[in-house]
Amino acid sequence: MNDLDDLLKESLGSDTADVVIPRDTLREEIGGAFMGWSRPLLVMVLFDTVLAGIMFVVSVVNMFRADDLRMTVIWATSALFFGLATGFIKLYFYMRSNRNRVLREVKRLELGVAVLSEHVRKA
Repeated sequence: MNDLDDLLKESLGSDTADVVIPRDTLREEIGGAFMGWSRPLLVMVLFDTVLAGIMFVVSVVNMFRADDLRMTVIWATSALFFGLATGFIKLYFYMRSNRNRVLREVKRLELGVAVLSEHVRKA
């Protein structure tokens, strides 16, 4: 994308390049994921991630404290489940954030194409 950004900067000049090029920071992208219709869902996902992480740590600690093999296997299975749950929940959250990033990039490209087509019409 850097080549495209450089091409847009060169062709648009300094007055309109600032409109097309700005990027969101990581904090803005994460905050943007919590806006809109999916905000309650993502708050619940964040809560579930914290809860699954805590349960993972508790399961690992209890796995090493278990006296017999049966309880060790049960706690290890529990730790595996909560570790995977944490990973999948984070994957879902990052997929939502990436979806928003892709939509912003498409809008940015549409704006760039519109500005470039306007310059082509003038020439």
